[in-house]
Formats: sequence, C-alpha cells, structure tokens
Amino acid sequence: MNKALLFFCLLIVNICISQTVGFHVGGTLATMFDRNESRMDDEFYNGVLGLDIGMDIKMDLTNNVALKTGVSYYQNGFSENGSQMGPTGRIEKNVRLNYIKLPLSFLIQTNEKSNLRIGARAGSYFGYLVGGKFEAIGWFEEIELRDAYQDFDWGLTIGAVASVKEFSIDIGYDFGVQNISKNGTVLISDTVRNRSLNFKFIYYLN
Repeated sequence: MNKALLFFCLLIVNICISQTVGFHVGGTLATMFDRNESRMDDEFYNGVLGLDIGMDIKMDLTNNVALKTGVSYYQNGFSENGSQMGPTGRIEKNVRLNYIKLPLSFLIQTNEKSNLRIGARAGSYFGYLVGGKFEAIGWFEEIELRDAYQDFDWGLTIGAVASVKEFSIDIGYDFGVQNISKNGTVLISDTVRNRSLNFKFIYYLN
C-alpha cells in the first residue's frame, strides 16, 4: 500500500512540473531474465509483443538537456514452451504483466539542424502491476498472477530519440532491477526480472 501511494504521489508531482506535454503510442518486445538458484543457471524466456500507450512530459533544462517523464500503460511478459514437465506432459507458459509505468530520464540532444534533433536518454522507471494473466498449459492448477509476482517493479532505462518539430521517435531498452518473483515455486523461479525492448511515436502538443 505504501509503495502504491508513493507511486501515485510521484505521478501527481510529474504533472505539476510539466512544461511540454505529448502523447505516444508504441510497442514492446518483452521477456524476463530468470536466475534459477536451484538449477544454478541463467535463462531468458521467449519474447512477447506488447502495447505501450500514454502521456509524455518534457521539461527543458538547457537548450540541449531535458528531463523526460510521463505515464504509460505498458505490457511486459514472456512465453516458454516445454522446458518443464507436468502431470500431462510438457508445460507451456504464457505470462502477460500489465503495468502503469512512470519513467524518469535525462535527455541530451543535438542542436536543431533542418528541423532534426538527435539525442540519447538514460534514467530509471517505476511500474505498478494493474493486471495480466498467467497461463500454464499442462499444469493441474490455476496460477493467480498476484500470488506469483510483486505489484511493484523498478529498473533502468536507456534509449535513442530522433525529433522533427512536434514529432519524436523513441527506441529504448528497460533493465528490470527489482526481483518481481513473490514466491519461488515449481513454475516460478526465485529471481525474475523484467526486460523489454520498446519503441514509440510521440506527438508533443506544444
């Protein structure tokens, strides 16, 4: 509850300090990094496509440096086909984790040339789990999403940005730092972190 309250307080602060507001639509190629202590090995699951839509806020600090934030509906998840055996054969797992995400990063851009500016950004993100699914085909019981994964996620984000007037294209990568596994079980490893490649098209209103 305290983490959720902190999340929404940060959201309110972001809106209050906004200078340039925009909206974006894009997609994600998401997976998870699994460090299974019982197997003593690391694994990346198969990637799944997801949606990224939301509002962007940019506050210029200098001519070439800006603070970027906003709020997004953002889909993470993974798929895994048959690496574990169940009562009826191999288990296929399909997991979708839907977050409200609040990024916060610094953007460094070149001077405008022929209306084009190119930049790079780096910072952090915070996410709150709002829904999704855990589908385990071949397993004898249903897995409740919130019994498997933490509500709160945070990590690091980097990206490249190209802007022409009010339009921007943002391509980035998110590295989850928070261990989102709530309880290690037969189907869920002890340590799991979100990973995602993302791209979005942004239109700024002013």
